[in-house]
Amino acid sequence: MERFVCFVNVQKADVDKQLTSMKSLEMDANEKAKLEDLANELATLQASADAATEQNQALEAKVLFLTKEKMQVESDLQDILSQKEDLDVQLQLSKSEVKERGSNYEDLLNKIFLESEEIIRNAIHEVDNPAFSSATCSIDYFCSLSEQLENVLVTLEKSVQPELVIRLAYRTAEFVLYGKAASNTSPDIEFGERMGAQCKNVGEVCLDHLQKLKSLTPVDLALLRKSISELLGMASQLQSSMQRSSESVEDLVESELAAMDKAIEEAAKKIEEMLTNSRKADSGLKLEVNEKILDSCTGLMHAIRILVQKSRVLQAEIVAQGKGTASAKEFYKRNHQWTEGLISAAKAVGIGAKYLLEAADDVVSADGKIEMVMAAAQGISASTAQLVVASRVKAERGSNSLDALTTASRGVTQATAGVLTNAKACVQLVEQSDDLDLSGLTLHNAKRLEMESQVKLLELENALAKERIRLSALRRQHYLMAPEAEQLPPI
Repeated sequence: MERFVCFVNVQKADVDKQLTSMKSLEMDANEKAKLEDLANELATLQASADAATEQNQALEAKVLFLTKEKMQVESDLQDILSQKEDLDVQLQLSKSEVKERGSNYEDLLNKIFLESEEIIRNAIHEVDNPAFSSATCSIDYFCSLSEQLENVLVTLEKSVQPELVIRLAYRTAEFVLYGKAASNTSPDIEFGERMGAQCKNVGEVCLDHLQKLKSLTPVDLALLRKSISELLGMASQLQSSMQRSSESVEDLVESELAAMDKAIEEAAKKIEEMLTNSRKADSGLKLEVNEKILDSCTGLMHAIRILVQKSRVLQAEIVAQGKGTASAKEFYKRNHQWTEGLISAAKAVGIGAKYLLEAADDVVSADGKIEMVMAAAQGISASTAQLVVASRVKAERGSNSLDALTTASRGVTQATAGVLTNAKACVQLVEQSDDLDLSGLTLHNAKRLEMESQVKLLELENALAKERIRLSALRRQHYLMAPEAEQLPPI
């Protein structure tokens, strides 16, 4: 039993041992399985960790990239904002500049219209200027200006531009002024004044249209065209009238030259008669003065007679060379300005000869002043100079007749100088004969004569100043009347 118990105990111990061994093996197996699971899990976790590491690195790289991108974007944004500020500033400057230019354009446009109106007003004012009454213009040239003015009107009806406004003002002012100059050639003063008034009407109508053009929109210019057409119609009437009157040009030239010759001959003959009569009736100082004055006047008239003869020869040569196959009448007609100058010079010489004769007659037969002879001699010398210029202006260079006329002109100059020299000498002779005897004067008388002399001196100075003003006025009036007197008479 004991042995059985021992055996059982031994068996139990073996079983326990085996059981323990089996438990140990089972535990080892479980541990191994766990270890394998842990190893697998560790491997999985390692793989996940590696993947996470890679992903983290990728994210870090992406974050770094995005950070750089963000910095670049922020930098670009700053640049854009800076550019925007610059553009805003430039925009404001541009707006200010545009506004300023718009204001300047309006100011310039207003100035253009104001200046254009002033140009036309000046032209209208010049129509009434007395100094402009001597200006002349051929009717053909005046009529040719209407074409340029019409071109401006046609363009303005399509589009209104500032430069066209200036051109309209200039062309209209030109048309008005030349129209007035053409009207000055009218032999009919009343017709010339009506034509001048129509010139002003053209300018005034243009001023009205300029007011309408300020809106820079095309306007109807029919009224201005009508006014221009009426002025051109008057110019056509004037041209027809002058063509009819020009037929008597040659006769008028010849008659004026003949009248000049007659005046010179009569003056020379009368002066010789006065010299003969003075030698018979006078003696002493009066005879000496008369002889000096009349001898020098005779020499002057002789020199003028020679000059007139040479002028007639040169005039005939000019007409013969210039007329070609046309008649002398046609030559005078084509060269009407030269013809008028020749007529005016002939009239001036004739008037000067008569005035010299009257002055000499007053000195010899009455109480005339020797200074009148001096003034008359200078006047007729100036008139002959005008005749020389009128004859010389169309002469050919190298002409023998022109050389002869120039020599004769020098002779007139020398003869005039002789008259002036003798006249001054005669004045001195007369003054010496009237010298005051001071030997018997008392203090009271000397003082009285001194005061009287001062009063007379002041009176003479005052009279001299007034006479100079009167002479200036007469010269101005003669200047204004000369073109009117030179107009050819209507037929």
